[in-house]
Amino acid sequence: MKAGELVTLPEITSVATTLGLTRVSAQTFKLVGEHTVFSELVTDQEAVKAVEHFVDDEKGEGKLAQRLGPVVIVVCGGNNISMEQLARLKKQLGIV
Repeated sequence: MKAGELVTLPEITSVATTLGLTRVSAQTFKLVGEHTVFSELVTDQEAVKAVEHFVDDEKGEGKLAQRLGPVVIVVCGGNNISMEQLARLKKQLGIV
């Protein structure tokens, strides 16, 4: 978005490999220009902590808290990670 045009990244360097892509589609780029989109770049450590927090929330009640109100959250990735893999990532990234 900063470049104002489609760019191709040289590689994906994050541990969140299922979320990464080196180039978005032209249609995605077009839609982002037409709609309000809030994109947040997080570190690998923040992503791993978020997965763990999400698992804790879901495991406890089976659903997210209702007091949040009308909020839409798109959860991408993480569908192919086991708790064992999550533990290894935490260790690799120095997360206690």
